[in-house]
Amino acid sequence: MKEAMDNSIWNHFFDMMVNQKKNFGDIRVREICEDANIHRSTFYRHFEDKYQLLEFGLFILWNDFFELDEREKFYAPFKTADEFYQKSEAEQLIFRNQSDDRFLETVNSFFLKQMTASFKAILKEVSPNQLPTDLMARHVVGSIQSLDEWSKNQEGVTSEKLDSYYKTLVLTPLGLNCTE
Repeated sequence: MKEAMDNSIWNHFFDMMVNQKKNFGDIRVREICEDANIHRSTFYRHFEDKYQLLEFGLFILWNDFFELDEREKFYAPFKTADEFYQKSEAEQLIFRNQSDDRFLETVNSFFLKQMTASFKAILKEVSPNQLPTDLMARHVVGSIQSLDEWSKNQEGVTSEKLDSYYKTLVLTPLGLNCTE
C-alpha cells in the first residue's frame, strides 16, 4: 500500500515536471497534493519534502542504471551512462529541467553520493596504493563531474573520448588497470 502511494505521488510529480512543463523549483507540495488528489498529511506521511520525493523518483528512473555492472560504470562511466540515458524516461526529466538550478543541485548531489559509494567499494578491491578509498572515490567522482561539465562546452566530444580522457587523467595516475 505504501509503495503504491509513493509511486502514485511520484508519477503525478513526474507528470507535472515533464508533461505539464512546470519547473521543479516552482512546484509546491500543495500543488503536488492537488494534482495527486491527496491531502497534505498523506504526502508528509510518505515524504519529508519534494526533494525527498525527487530522490525517490531518481531511484525509480535510474534503477536499471544502478543494476548495471559496477566495474563497467567505473571503467567506462560516460559510455555506460550515455547508453542508459538514451533509453530512459530520465532523459525527458533532465531535458525539461536543465535550466532549474535547484533541480540540478538535487540531482547532482544524489548522483555524487551514489557514485562515490559505488566507486569506494570498487577501489577497496582494485586499488594498488595506500590512499584512503573514500578520498580516491571522491577524486574519481569529482573528475567525472569536471569532465562532464567541460564536455558541455565542446563540440563533437563523444562518450568514448570522455572515457579515454578519464582513463588518462584519473585511472592511470592512480595506478588502476584501465583495460578492465
